[in-house]
Amino acid sequence: MKLNKISLLLIFFLLLSVFQAGYASEKIVVITHINAPIDRLNTTEVANVYMGIGAISKHLKPFDRKDKYLRRLFYRATTKLSISRVHAYWTKKVFTGKGKAPKMLTSSKMRQTLSNDQHAITYVF
Repeated sequence: MKLNKISLLLIFFLLLSVFQAGYASEKIVVITHINAPIDRLNTTEVANVYMGIGAISKHLKPFDRKDKYLRRLFYRATTKLSISRVHAYWTKKVFTGKGKAPKMLTSSKMRQTLSNDQHAITYVF
């Protein structure tokens, strides 16, 4: 009985490490509605959209993901800021009336939003 528990625990940790390694190696991709008013965005333009900066941000509605790990990787890759810095940035903009932070949606709600709103933009693994 003890051998079975140890074996199961070992298998669990092995699978967990494989899952995490695969999860972390995925690339983040930005997706939009098929009829979005843009064709391509570089990393700086994506960061500007998500930070509410520049003219391009007026044409797109960014949506954040509820997945904390994905959100942290996305903001670190695009804006070079931590989630706490992004949160502080948006808190200040909202408080001063200079912008609204991206809405946070689950995966299922995101699919519905992307299919219904041609200005929606989000990110996935």
